[in-house]
Amino acid sequence: WRLGSNGSIAVERTGEKAGVWKDFENDEGGIIKQDDGPSRESRDLARALNLIIAKYDYVDEAGAPLYRVLRKFGHQFSQALYQGEGRFFGKLGDVRRVPYHLPEVIAADVVVFVEGEKDADNVRRLTGLCATCMSEGAGSDNYLSAVKYFAGKQVFIIPDNDEKGIAYAKRVVSAFSEVAGSVHYCPIAETLGPKADVSDWLAANDPSGLIGALEAFPTAELDIYPLIDATSLHEVTSADDFVEDLLVKGAMSVVYGPSNVGKTFF
Repeated sequence: WRLGSNGSIAVERTGEKAGVWKDFENDEGGIIKQDDGPSRESRDLARALNLIIAKYDYVDEAGAPLYRVLRKFGHQFSQALYQGEGRFFGKLGDVRRVPYHLPEVIAADVVVFVEGEKDADNVRRLTGLCATCMSEGAGSDNYLSAVKYFAGKQVFIIPDNDEKGIAYAKRVVSAFSEVAGSVHYCPIAETLGPKADVSDWLAANDPSGLIGALEAFPTAELDIYPLIDATSLHEVTSADDFVEDLLVKGAMSVVYGPSNVGKTFF
């Protein structure tokens, strides 16, 4: 379909890119999200069968397996510890968390950091760039144990376009900025709708243009002391006072004065 007065908008009806639209005059594009998915019965059956959609193996510096992430039907995830002889089962416990495709991360000068394994594999397959992520997604802080692997590298961090994903990516930017050669915060999916990610961008654009799109974003500045707008501050009236208007539960109090006036005795 070609729409618009000048036929400038194209929509892919079928094929691998079905649902992709592009406005050539305004250089905009995106994904038409489909509301119709599997039936409720199909979803319930898949959950009951614990259907595994994909397996992602995390390895150490030498390529030896450490643990596996299982992607299950309904966007559910679980992890399994490597037990030897190709077997994965049991909880991860205190096994060290490493970046996905760790040997490639170590060898690369340029690394793309995304939220999930599917996106990392898509970037890697379609662009040839080194792409990685951390297991357990935006709800985890295990990226802190991986900071050392990004020392001196040029890192492009792409957030998923939702509140949780954006907050997570900014935390990663802050941590990696301490050691990386440069860090770029690259919200390229923000024009593609809520919850869009880099895989959606790759589907709507020429994958070979990804590196150019990422390089267009400036180097991120490390925000050590974030500012709080005064209008967001409000009075707390429900505090538990030990001494009315003087000593409050959960607050810091200071006893101060000149020497020899009884502070220690107090």
